[in-house]
Amino acid sequence: MREENSLVTQYVGNLLREHLIKCPDSKITVRRNCFVSFCNHFGKFDIHQLNKEALENWFLKIKRENNYTNRSLNATRAGINHFFKYLMSENIILRNPLDGVYFDERRTPKKR
Repeated sequence: MREENSLVTQYVGNLLREHLIKCPDSKITVRRNCFVSFCNHFGKFDIHQLNKEALENWFLKIKRENNYTNRSLNATRAGINHFFKYLMSENIILRNPLDGVYFDERRTPKKR
């Protein structure tokens, strides 16, 4: 009987730990509250189950709960993006699930 090793479950929490060990200067922990929320929300996800829709829903959730601006969400996205780029460089994922996730930072012009 032949074993199938191609479908090994890789949990986001374990991959985050590995990422922080290999990249201690990672920007993912700069926004601590968002990092903790990300870990709590996605830590037990298989990395291959994490998709754009799940991330967008999480961003909307933290925006609502914490009254974050789109600028704050983009800063959080940038930190998390570093993690996904690491996973791509390690050939753990083929595509970044954050591709196409952006938050409009349009500001109303100041009145003169």
